[in-house]
Amino acid sequence: MSRKQSAHEQLEALHEQTRQARTEHRETAAGREAAKDQGGNLRLAIVRAHADFDEKEVERLSKAQATAEAKAQALELKVLGLEQRVRDCAAAASGFVADNASALFAELEEPARQAQERLARAAQELLDADKDWRGVADRSDALLRDVPTASPRADGPPEHRLASLVSDLRRAGGGEVELPLPRWQAQRQAQSAEQRTRLMKLRRERTPTEHQHAESDRLARDINTLDAA
Repeated sequence: MSRKQSAHEQLEALHEQTRQARTEHRETAAGREAAKDQGGNLRLAIVRAHADFDEKEVERLSKAQATAEAKAQALELKVLGLEQRVRDCAAAASGFVADNASALFAELEEPARQAQERLARAAQELLDADKDWRGVADRSDALLRDVPTASPRADGPPEHRLASLVSDLRRAGGGEVELPLPRWQAQRQAQSAEQRTRLMKLRRERTPTEHQHAESDRLARDINTLDAA
């Protein structure tokens, strides 16, 4: 029994169709231009043959030119068809994302958590390593003070190249890292605005029913939840 494809695998298949369509379009367009160039060169050759009163050559070249022009025209139509195919494939991929956004983002949750945890660990390791580095640097400076021909200021270890990054990390509060997933802020704002409009309409009712009272309470709670997110 075959395994069901994930949403991202299905999306990648659609993207691959788009890439294939673009490749075929590019190659066909190149063939069309080559056919046009061939027809143009044959036209010049026909002119030369007329100038030389070479009727047999004119006839031969004219047939070849007609073939090249017919090929160019056929390829022009194919190019137009492939342009439409590229648009159709791209639209299918976009439509798939729109229709399956929940599944696509759900599949990103686990790799997102893994990336978040890995980056947080790396940040903390950098902070810890910087602390160790500075401890060794302090010990080195202490030793230099007792070396008659050395100066801690002139001969001590320079600041390491990651110091500015470490400073930024400390200012940011350490190794806390956000998930690399959407916050949906615009979506929540739109939902909140829509529900506020519905709530205002319900509150304008002079004699609201029990159901309308309950709906107003629910909308108010939903608005508070969205605004707090």
